[in-house]
Amino acid sequence: MYFMPNESNMSKPGRELNVENFKNLGRHNIAQFYNERLFPRFNNELEDAYKHLQLFSASHKAPEGYNKVIELAHQIIQQFSIHTTKEIKMLMVSSIQDKEKIAAEKKELLKEHRIIQSLFEELNKLSISLRSIPEMPSTFRLADARFNNLRQDFSLLFFLEEEYLFPRLLPTN
Repeated sequence: MYFMPNESNMSKPGRELNVENFKNLGRHNIAQFYNERLFPRFNNELEDAYKHLQLFSASHKAPEGYNKVIELAHQIIQQFSIHTTKEIKMLMVSSIQDKEKIAAEKKELLKEHRIIQSLFEELNKLSISLRSIPEMPSTFRLADARFNNLRQDFSLLFFLEEEYLFPRLLPTN
């Protein structure tokens, strides 16, 4: 028996990112899950954290490194948007593609995972130095905490995709 995401259980944080979903959901269900639940949730959380970063820079002189944090957060949002579009398309049509094309596209998705993870890591490194500034407002601290949570969620998502979902739905052998 597998855990099928729905309105009642999706409101619980982290429940949608579990091994059973990535091991058992079929192609149509996983695409629907991504389109309707997972990607909108991540996109909304990214946008919300980004807005909190912008609130501070709009009303205060930003300390050194702050504008780079905003830039990195924006790059994460852009990369995630591009990545999700490709990933959904690939999951939906991979059953009719040839193995070489699947392997190439899978390699590209894995590369995008690394890019997004490296952007999160760079954002985290810059944020660490900003956290030590006593004048940093609560809007920054909230955005920083959200991006840290998202960094962990993305790491889990990418692990589940690479270990369970891609081998099953994007076979290259």
